[in-house]
Amino acid sequence: MPKPLHAGLVACCGLSPLLGSCEAAEATPPTLEDAYFEDTSTLLLRFSEPIGPVADVDPASHFRLGAGLVVDYQGETLSVYYDVSHHFPEGLPAQDALISQRLPRHVDTTVAAIERGEGEDELRLILSYPVEADLCAGLAEAAALDIPAAIHLHYSEGQSPRVVDLAGNALADIGAWWVTDDFAAARPGVFPELDPRIDIPCPQ
Repeated sequence: MPKPLHAGLVACCGLSPLLGSCEAAEATPPTLEDAYFEDTSTLLLRFSEPIGPVADVDPASHFRLGAGLVVDYQGETLSVYYDVSHHFPEGLPAQDALISQRLPRHVDTTVAAIERGEGEDELRLILSYPVEADLCAGLAEAAALDIPAAIHLHYSEGQSPRVVDLAGNALADIGAWWVTDDFAAARPGVFPELDPRIDIPCPQ
């Protein structure tokens, strides 16, 4: 029989003499530990602990995927982010190159739905449009040229309802600025504000 969602808290409080106090253990927010594609439209997330109800969480206002590359532009290291609907029609952004323009192939790829996974510490994100082979080919080409590049998950804590653990502690921002940014953008540094930074392999 599946465990109820509050089982993690019961176990935590049962160990409170060892942990110091149940209140202290409950104050620890969840963290993202892993992310991978189950198929071209489904991303599985695994967290450090069980996650609370998500039925009322608006996925598009909290989650977004980005395809990021690191380039040198006029002597400055920049992380260039693209919506995952991008297909690099002009080739990769080379060193000392500006970011590419929008390819009007289809609208931006959003997170259209959020579902619970098989485990209490798992969530599934359903994309509005599948990740296509052209994007993955571009990222593979970048890797072959030793250009840091990957698909990353961005999360904005934003307004409630949001992703929380069973005690109500909120998942912290993960590169939150990108969730509401344009189709393409550049930021100084190497993948700034991605904590944790999880390089997500392309779907097989």
